[in-house]
Amino acid sequence: MRLFFTAVLLAFAVSGCRSGQAPEVPDWRGKEPGTAYLGDDVLWRPREWLIFHMLDDKGTGFQLRFTVRDMNTYVHGPAPVLFRAVAPDGRIVAGEFLPDDGVTGGDFSCQDGIYDPYADFRYRQWHRVNSPGGIPPEKRRSPYLSHPEKLPYRTVVLSVPAAGKGLYRIVVAGRWDHWISVTPDRPLMTGVHPGAGPLYVNGSTLDRSYFYIPAAAGDIGLAVTEEVPPYRCGMTLENDRGQVLKQADADGFCTWFDLKSVGGTVCRLDLRGTGGSGICLHGRWFPFLLCPDAATAERLRGGMEIDSRGRETFHACIRELNSWADSLTRKDLEVNVTLSPPQNKAVLEGECGIDEIRVSLENAARIIDAQNADPASPEFGTVSRVVPGVDNLNCLALAAGCDRPDNPYYGNPALIRRVLLGMLAQIRRFDPAFRFEANDFPYEAAKHPTSYFQLPVRSNWYGLGLDSGFVDALLLLKPVADRGLPEKVIAAYEQSLRLWAMGRMNMSAGEVANQWGWNYFQMKKIASLLGDPAIDAAIRRNATLVSTPNLFGRINPDRTPFDCKIGRLDADCGLTPSGYMPEQLGFDGEYSCEQTLLWGKIWRFTRQDCIVDWFDKFNQLKTFLTLSRTGDAPDAPFSQSCSPTDLNFRTRYMTHKNGQPQEMIGRVKFLDLWFPKKGMVPAESWPCLTLNPFVKVIDDKFFFINTKTYYAILYGGPRQPLWSNWSAPVFRGNSVNFAGYEGPGYGGWGASANKPGGISALYVKGCGPVSLGQNNTVMDSDTVWGKALHPLFEAWRKEDVDPAEFAACYARPEVRFDAKKREYVLNELVPYVPLAVKRTLVFSDDCIDVTVEIRALEAFRCRELNYSIPFFADRRRVALIDGAHRIPVTLKPVLTPTRPRNPDGGLERGRMGETRLRANVLEIASEDGKGVEYSFDRPQEFRILQPFRYREVAPAGGSFVMALPDEFAQNAVVKFSYRIRILGI
Repeated sequence: MRLFFTAVLLAFAVSGCRSGQAPEVPDWRGKEPGTAYLGDDVLWRPREWLIFHMLDDKGTGFQLRFTVRDMNTYVHGPAPVLFRAVAPDGRIVAGEFLPDDGVTGGDFSCQDGIYDPYADFRYRQWHRVNSPGGIPPEKRRSPYLSHPEKLPYRTVVLSVPAAGKGLYRIVVAGRWDHWISVTPDRPLMTGVHPGAGPLYVNGSTLDRSYFYIPAAAGDIGLAVTEEVPPYRCGMTLENDRGQVLKQADADGFCTWFDLKSVGGTVCRLDLRGTGGSGICLHGRWFPFLLCPDAATAERLRGGMEIDSRGRETFHACIRELNSWADSLTRKDLEVNVTLSPPQNKAVLEGECGIDEIRVSLENAARIIDAQNADPASPEFGTVSRVVPGVDNLNCLALAAGCDRPDNPYYGNPALIRRVLLGMLAQIRRFDPAFRFEANDFPYEAAKHPTSYFQLPVRSNWYGLGLDSGFVDALLLLKPVADRGLPEKVIAAYEQSLRLWAMGRMNMSAGEVANQWGWNYFQMKKIASLLGDPAIDAAIRRNATLVSTPNLFGRINPDRTPFDCKIGRLDADCGLTPSGYMPEQLGFDGEYSCEQTLLWGKIWRFTRQDCIVDWFDKFNQLKTFLTLSRTGDAPDAPFSQSCSPTDLNFRTRYMTHKNGQPQEMIGRVKFLDLWFPKKGMVPAESWPCLTLNPFVKVIDDKFFFINTKTYYAILYGGPRQPLWSNWSAPVFRGNSVNFAGYEGPGYGGWGASANKPGGISALYVKGCGPVSLGQNNTVMDSDTVWGKALHPLFEAWRKEDVDPAEFAACYARPEVRFDAKKREYVLNELVPYVPLAVKRTLVFSDDCIDVTVEIRALEAFRCRELNYSIPFFADRRRVALIDGAHRIPVTLKPVLTPTRPRNPDGGLERGRMGETRLRANVLEIASEDGKGVEYSFDRPQEFRILQPFRYREVAPAGGSFVMALPDEFAQNAVVKFSYRIRILGI
């Protein structure tokens, strides 16, 4: 079999681009059962995946001819296509790799959506409510959506060798811009499965389809989603006797139904209103394999086979493992080890996942005793968690695989069997999309859904790849696996992982950067287990992709003021020139950092220079964004440093661990600062501690101003789009629309995680941080914010969104930064209310002058309007001064839950003080008097936002919240100014 992703890509037959020619349609198409989905004129559009299930009753081999068209519209980066043929016994018997057609950059005028379904729905639904006509402005629908046959195409020929009779899975992994056809050289019954995502409805091909429901199924669900209004697609489901089971008509972008199934039958699904473009079909809780006729659906049986015990499974490797488990007896699992007192205390250590694992032999014995070893029990093999804080199954694998003289469990055959038996529950979840994520049958649907994710909808989301996490235990067992397991059993679990890895070889992780890292970290472990050169080549290829700046271009379809400023579309996917990989379309202090941790571990496997170059750029950004909490060089950066989090696009966190390999010191700038060693002098000092003045600009987004007295951090790049969290559902019958905001998650409060202020952080030499913007709430950022008289949108998630809240930090700003003059001008049109905010900041050597102007574009009244100035609260004296009257502030930081499902709304609302204090000077200083004072042009009224920290080790910060007028006439202006003066110099 050919290897894939190698430098030589000439092993496949590819014709030149062709268009305008008559499609090749075999004479037998439509005459033979199960052939209606075949031929050049039947085009399928993958939401990354298509899996054609082809039944070969001869087993003599066959040849496939694919046509591949590329719209080059929604995907900006290279869009190759991967082809694989998986034989009935689970072996990958053929494969091809078609490189990108050389056209990248997309077609922005027609890029009216996003390839990821859930992001696409949020984007389109925001415009449905907030844009004229309910569609994105300045966009047009690509004509190729209605007439993909007019695109030029290339052909790929895949020769599938004779590999036995049965079901062949033909995997096509491409991109949302592709249109694919497939034609075998002889009639083969064929059904189509979309992988993890939904199936695009092209023309009338799926107006009538059939599928099999396994006997074990409970509730099943079907849904259609539509891209553009008016929504008109309906569904009718009938059983094999022609009886209507369920039907629904559209009254929203997503229309669905669910019902209690009658297992072991074939159903017919009819769609109506499919004449336009932009419809996707979803199915959940049953094998989503669609067939052109009932006979094919009956023969293919959803891609499942029934074993001798009546179990329906998708893959031959799972049937092999089930057969092995069925054969086990209690005697096979008798470990027969008695520990001596010294052995009880022995502690084993090994590498596992991203960390090391430790277990005492005494605890290993406890885990063994807690495992269910009764073959007659339905819980056979399950391991009770008796040792907290660690995967107990991995502990047993370490005990079996750790070669030490004092370890009597090493190589114990019964223990090896127990480890594999314990992981079978996860391995058995191997699904048609080659993921260990199958739903357990029977499934019970939500009776009254309140969330989109309770509906029977599909997504091509890859997750973190941790469904393959059992590879950690297999790696620990690798040296001894054959002492307890038959060769064919080892081959079976290895094949499941090989197929899982196949499913990641052409993945596009898109707007969530850390998924790429996690999935390829798993790939690295699988490559170590299997020694498969194809997986190794895929890892190296993707390392090159993720470390090439600007390669993947743009996901957000809307042009921003920042794009206009730089004269091009700013990259929000893949590596950016700033050195970070975007997370939810921008920088994130948790996940952008997590990427380097994971790829650092991969680098130890590949040693590629491109990763070092990426880390060098990223570490410079990370270090410039980092402040010492003490005023001196931190001895322990994790606990003695901090960063503003108002810039984060996803989480509340800034990771001060540095996962970049220490072996890169000397090749990655500033890396030695993150791993201080006694007696070692770093090559350069922390930027915030440098006394030499400088202005540093990174990618026209991040601005750093350093004088002899202070260090300031500002941001001028694009912000998280307003549509990002527009996902609050409104249900009408069997349809749903999104009509407002759900919060950012991770404990944050508000419509967006990203809440950049004017000054993100301010650091005083010899003192430390004095102002630190945070994205916990808009109140924690240096911004204008307020509350309207009434909700600003129809729906919202009450746990983490105030529907009346508005803020300038949510705007799409126009930013001008003059490095020579050290002047920063920020213009913001506040979303959903008629207010415009202009701020001008001028940075002198020992002071900063700030002018704020708020203009009403029309008459406006609100419940309250405020301006927040964040302050750093650890080891600080905070006071308000009104002439000669000084009012000290008592700082008692509260600890918020670190990673709650939802924030504590009562805690956040309770942080705002009720007392209004009049002052014209605000002071933040250390005990020795060093710090800053904010001196206003006239007295103002302030409340104090109680400081918080999101975990014990994190910095604490609060805000001065200044009251502003809550009523404006049209064109009325509120203007104020203040000077930030450095104290103690």
